[in-house]
Amino acid sequence: MRNILPFLPGIEAIEAGALDNLSPEEIEDLRPDKGEEVLVSRLRDGSQVILGRRKIVPLLLSALGRVVSAGAEAAVLLCTDVMELPPGPIPLIQPGKLLRAIVPSLISEGGSVGILVPLKEQVERARAIWTQVLSSYGLRRAEVKVGFFSPYSRGEIDIESLRNCDIVVMDCMGYGLEHRSLLRRRLGGKVPILLASRILARVLSELWSPA
Repeated sequence: MRNILPFLPGIEAIEAGALDNLSPEEIEDLRPDKGEEVLVSRLRDGSQVILGRRKIVPLLLSALGRVVSAGAEAAVLLCTDVMELPPGPIPLIQPGKLLRAIVPSLISEGGSVGILVPLKEQVERARAIWTQVLSSYGLRRAEVKVGFFSPYSRGEIDIESLRNCDIVVMDCMGYGLEHRSLLRRRLGGKVPILLASRILARVLSELWSPA
């Protein structure tokens, strides 16, 4: 939220987390089964947790219900993975959908887009998703390159494939300005980099900023 709220002066934020009030044992049970799609998040103590996408959906719906009950006029999913959730009584803004609508307009046919995800286990799925996104916009010859490093832990890093891309997308809400600065230094400062949280913040400011 630190990259978003400064764009929304006067707006009251109601936060509800999918993992709120869960015990460490219950969170451990949410780890992905073999073959299940992987998500990554951060606990309140700053530690990283790996989750199964299918298992987290009911908890997201519960969190959404809590913000509706608290009187929210709209909800924002702080995750760039696109969730197919049933329509609710308030709008649900998904930054992943914003990215997938914006990025294809920023590259040309035959160009290349770099996608940065937190975990090595997410690389192939990210490649498949973004290849399909670009193809749906007619960019069938555009190349998708995927690198990874986690914003939540000091694990393995692989970003070399992103060095010569036309644009790089930091495809996780956990990435902040400090991570973008690090990536820019590692890539030599020559690649345009989109930070998902900043894209979301600017869209929200257009909707609700009093100015």
